[in-house]
Amino acid sequence: MADGAYAEARQLCQESLVVFEGMEQWAHVIVAHATVAEVALLLGDLGQAQQHLAEALRRVIEHRSFLALLLTLPVVARLLAEQGQAERAVEVYALASRYPYVANSRWYEDLVGQRIAAVAATLPPEVVAAAQERGRARDPWATAEEMAAELAGG
Repeated sequence: MADGAYAEARQLCQESLVVFEGMEQWAHVIVAHATVAEVALLLGDLGQAQQHLAEALRRVIEHRSFLALLLTLPVVARLLAEQGQAERAVEVYALASRYPYVANSRWYEDLVGQRIAAVAATLPPEVVAAAQERGRARDPWATAEEMAAELAGG
């Protein structure tokens, strides 16, 4: 991914997903789904990204893996941004950024933070501030459940 070889990265991530599922390593399965979604977003495949994020969130909820939730929420924010839902993207990224794992991550800043900043710049400052405030106040588990249902189409 870092080298821009997105098609190869997607193939390797999908292979990893199969291996982790076979080993029943659920935290790794969740991360693999989120990573396939990241690559799909970079390739412009919003449908595949949405499908993998819905599955990642379903498993996050099932296994109550907070770290996996933190690895998934920024990618959800990026998907929302790519779908034209700028305000919601800002809100979800503000929630994820409450936690140092995301807030201090160069990876998430490069992959998601810059994109969220770009879409936030298209909104009035008071709308951005309100979305960030709502995001910081959100419950991460309730947000995971809400987004899982939405991304799964229900």
